[in-house]
Amino acid sequence: MPMNCLEVRQLILADPARLPQEARLHLQQCQRCYGFAEEMNQLNQDLTQAFRVPVPEELSSRILLRHALEGDQPESSPVKRRGWMMALAASLIVSLSISLWLNLNVTEDKPLLAEAILGHMPHEAAIVEQAHNLTHDKRIDQVLAQINATRQGDLGPVVYATVCIIDGMEMAHLAIEEEGVHYTVMLIPTAAFSAPTWFENDRWQGVAASGAGSTVAILTDVQRQRPPAETRQKLSDMAESYQRLLGYNAASAS
Repeated sequence: MPMNCLEVRQLILADPARLPQEARLHLQQCQRCYGFAEEMNQLNQDLTQAFRVPVPEELSSRILLRHALEGDQPESSPVKRRGWMMALAASLIVSLSISLWLNLNVTEDKPLLAEAILGHMPHEAAIVEQAHNLTHDKRIDQVLAQINATRQGDLGPVVYATVCIIDGMEMAHLAIEEEGVHYTVMLIPTAAFSAPTWFENDRWQGVAASGAGSTVAILTDVQRQRPPAETRQKLSDMAESYQRLLGYNAASAS
């Protein structure tokens, strides 16, 4: 099964030099993750180079003088000094890794995923806009089964159902039509957002909400919609509803 962006970047942070074949295949297809891998490789090179920088002569003299004055103290032994330096270096690397990990989840993946979803919308807009006939439940279940997902009840007037690949991840793409207005519902295989998150461009507005290892995103064409406040409330209500109705099977979530 193809790896998604979050899984690949976790592996890059752990050991960029030893990526499995699935991750390397993902990098060949995903420009964002390829760029992230390049940044991490450059960072590793910079860290290696930094540890090779010689100590300035003045600082070296001060260190030697201090060691001479403290020569009788057990804690100044060469073994303990080397251990202290190694511990410091390890702490710096761990701190940097944590910082990068937090930055990846808080400041990078969220806008990138939202951007990828918005960028995908025009590709199927023309087809969805012409869809008015209700999709059979069997077709909906087939689409969900393709990504090992399931539904817990009636999804409403679904007029379009397929599986899309967005930002390297397979996700269900459903279209709901209510009162002549189409709403896109996407089930995404990662809990990307810690709180409901809004995103929009000149044409589309949407909200994404995560829970239980998955994310539901609801979008609509604002050019064909009701007043902004009503649209926002409608999308919010739908996100809450479809979070309860859609999800991944336990085997997939583990």
